[in-house]
Amino acid sequence: MRHYFDLYLTQGPYFTERFNKLKSVHKDFDVIETGWPKLDVYGTDKSVFEQERKELLQKYNAKKILLYAPTFSPKLTSAPFLVEQIKLLSENKDYLILLKFHPLMDESWIQIYKDLANEIPNIIFETEKNIIKFLLISDVLISDTSSVIYEFLLLDKPVITFNNISDNILWQNSSNYTELIPLVEKNLNEDPYSKERKFIFENYHPYNDGKSAKRMVDAVADYIKKNGVPEKRKLSILRRFKINSIFKK
Repeated sequence: MRHYFDLYLTQGPYFTERFNKLKSVHKDFDVIETGWPKLDVYGTDKSVFEQERKELLQKYNAKKILLYAPTFSPKLTSAPFLVEQIKLLSENKDYLILLKFHPLMDESWIQIYKDLANEIPNIIFETEKNIIKFLLISDVLISDTSSVIYEFLLLDKPVITFNNISDNILWQNSSNYTELIPLVEKNLNEDPYSKERKFIFENYHPYNDGKSAKRMVDAVADYIKKNGVPEKRKLSILRRFKINSIFKK
């Protein structure tokens, strides 16, 4: 806790419960659950790219779109280990494979995957910066420890990761890179983690109406109307010193 805020706005019950427990201890802030505005676009634009998805599948005579979006971190990325597996996966022409790399990914690996896409028709290296469209049109996400995993899970679609470092993994994770093909087939056909995704949705972010930003604004406006804006905050001398050293007096 920073001991500097009067109000915390939370994404879902999991976070709300934890902040309320802290509220009972510190007794100097309030908690309101509003949802996370970053995810509003998934509620408002969920079907915007549906026609583009249909056209892509038709163009490549494919049935499913697979998105490979690894993290750029050299210690965590799966990119060096999945080149051949992605190539083998592409032999199934029912799959259209989209590659979406972070701008900070090592240039040598970016080039290797670009070459792969140039070589194989049903692999596309995407250069468009905004990943939202690709999350919306894809059927399965393949990754490692990328932050987009939870956003994809909240769209209620399967995720496959390799060597993910999360403490609480509620999706398909493997330490064996050669399992990619059977894991894709398993998650497309059986969807073994659908119940876990429901838990994530209900506890982490149970809002798909695209109105979290509005709830935040309304919550703050109502809070100010009821409580006003404090002229000063009760902070310890040490905390005041830290704040003044950062932002000046």
